[in-house]
Amino acid sequence: MKALVSSVTVPCRLDSLAPLSAFVREQAQMMGFDERELSQVQLGVEEAVTNVIKHGLESNPDESFTVVLESSPAALTIRIREKGLPFDPARAPVYSPERADKDTSGLGMFLMRAAMDTVEYHNLGREGKETVLVKHLRNRRIDLLTRPGEPAAAEVPRVAELPGYAIRRARPEEAIEISQCAYRTYGYTYADYIYFPDRIVEYNASGHMVSVVAVTDDGAMMGHAALKLEDPGAKTAELGVAFVNPEFRGHGLLKQMTTLLVDHANSIGLTGLFGQAVTSHPASQKVIAGYGFVDCTLAVALSDSGRVFKAICGEAHERQTLLVSFLPLQRQRRVVHPTARHLDMVKRLYERLAVPFDIAGAGAQYSADPGPDESVRATKDQARNSAGIRVSACTDEGFAIARDQWKSYCRERTDAVFLYVNIEDPRCPGFTARCEELGFFFAGILPSGANGRDALVLQYLNNLNVDYDRLKLHSAEAEELARYVRSCDPNVT
Repeated sequence: MKALVSSVTVPCRLDSLAPLSAFVREQAQMMGFDERELSQVQLGVEEAVTNVIKHGLESNPDESFTVVLESSPAALTIRIREKGLPFDPARAPVYSPERADKDTSGLGMFLMRAAMDTVEYHNLGREGKETVLVKHLRNRRIDLLTRPGEPAAAEVPRVAELPGYAIRRARPEEAIEISQCAYRTYGYTYADYIYFPDRIVEYNASGHMVSVVAVTDDGAMMGHAALKLEDPGAKTAELGVAFVNPEFRGHGLLKQMTTLLVDHANSIGLTGLFGQAVTSHPASQKVIAGYGFVDCTLAVALSDSGRVFKAICGEAHERQTLLVSFLPLQRQRRVVHPTARHLDMVKRLYERLAVPFDIAGAGAQYSADPGPDESVRATKDQARNSAGIRVSACTDEGFAIARDQWKSYCRERTDAVFLYVNIEDPRCPGFTARCEELGFFFAGILPSGANGRDALVLQYLNNLNVDYDRLKLHSAEAEELARYVRSCDPNVT
């Protein structure tokens, strides 16, 4: 839980920068940040505050703003709150080092993002807006878990017979053992948060993650799996964060943990679960299919290139294509509106999912538009250098917002952008056609993938090419989906 360190009111003057920067540095130093990190925190704060003074408050000496510092065992969060000019980060200029000698527009934001782990802008309505900077404590990460002479994971012998054990929900005090288990499985190539025990505790406490573990009777960590929810009220979740200590593999522990998570998902009323498997080898795809998941999306070049699967398939040295599968837990009838171009493939995917659906005719009306602030949600995965844009309402305004966000991601050199379009909206066909003119192409469908509505998934590759011939897929259905995606990819020559 985050604790308030302090809240200070700062006058709108550039000479306020030095004392404020020194104060923030002092607080960060007490938390245990090293010298390099302290400099990064100072840089991030100074750039953010300069933007507030010059642009938000237009250097008005009669104005002031508030800086709030929050600390947790894992991170320092800095909130800069002011009532200045409204700001849309999607329309901000993007700095390009190649053009630095001619144009330095956007340099401040570029430096902030380089210095901090998270930079966010929140619109507070009549309360103004806030800039949020987050810096994680790297020295709280587990480190050097192998002892001298300990064999690598690939060399760890597997136990022939399991000792007594339990499959159950994880406990807060076991977070460090979960991090260690991830290390023994993936080294330091998995998603960053898994190596921060405090974050595992925080995510489980907030409802963004539901962790289960396999633990021996004497407390040894055998494996972990989890549900990941975009927010605690989400109706679907990702089934993942799954790994088994190499010495305990081959005894069905992953299946038992998955069964417990599926039971939990049913108990809290989730409509479905999705999972992701790499296409560099079919083993993980078969595991997901064995639980009843059905392939529905081929996410080209989504995964980062560095993950190492110890004792499974060696190292992957290029961006990975992921096969996304879905397990419906509730099978409510859907009325969907695919484009004529993708009609047959969409029908086949719904039929494989065994979800009842109707293809609506032309002229259908739609009266469930959300407000303008809820029609488009965009998020970026810094670790994968990919982004997702979820569109609830296929309106002209929704298209303009999504297009501007896509342009912003392209300027930031985001490798892949995924667009989740509400296929239950009768305007979906026209919306899809406009997006395909921008270079997006078909990826598949994802039930509840567009802010609770079923999604037609489109993807855009930013100067990337994919060798579809190298994909290794587990089934004829997955291969058919890959052939169709390839036929839609405008980058294939």
